[in-house]
Amino acid sequence: MVYTPTTWQDNVTVVIPSRITNIENELVLLDGLTPRIPPAAVAYGTSLPASPVDGQEAILVDSTTNSTYQWRFRYNAGSTSAYKWEYVGGTAVYMTPPAFSPPAGSLQTDTSAGGTFTTPRAGTYIVQAFAAITAASGASGQYMAAYAPNFNTERMGQVSSATAEMSLAHVDGITVPVNTAIQQAFFCQTIAITFSHRRTLITPMRVS
Repeated sequence: MVYTPTTWQDNVTVVIPSRITNIENELVLLDGLTPRIPPAAVAYGTSLPASPVDGQEAILVDSTTNSTYQWRFRYNAGSTSAYKWEYVGGTAVYMTPPAFSPPAGSLQTDTSAGGTFTTPRAGTYIVQAFAAITAASGASGQYMAAYAPNFNTERMGQVSSATAEMSLAHVDGITVPVNTAIQQAFFCQTIAITFSHRRTLITPMRVS
């Protein structure tokens, strides 16, 4: 039955047991809701709460004094995934690694500090990689991948004419453990060339 609220007026509304009982029952119901999220500020730090409750939100950063990213998560206790902190918004990791000139004939990974991001939590991430290339005379088969271990199945590129210019973009969804290094990978089939104007953007989907 839908409850019809009473409009209370001083010295007019009659206080009867049934009305008081309704108020008491509602207080008991509210007090019994578990788990309860206190009206406190959203957690902000370099780690997520260790004992979260359903619906709790927290902001993960790499530094509390000079962060390079801010990721807001909501904990979904009902998720069937092992990664129950679900990303709801924030800034992507944005890296601008220097130009990279891999030798021809073998897969090369940029392991420089400026080209490496280490995952702070296990989970699923979206990685976007960008670069510009200009093929030298006789060059063919220039490739790039956003995440080195997936190079053989996820690479993008192909330049076969001399002095050809091309912009490469590659997006990859990866599920990785904590402390995984995310780095761009490259392959030059015949002649070494330079991959310039490189960018990497990383955004989480859900984490542990």
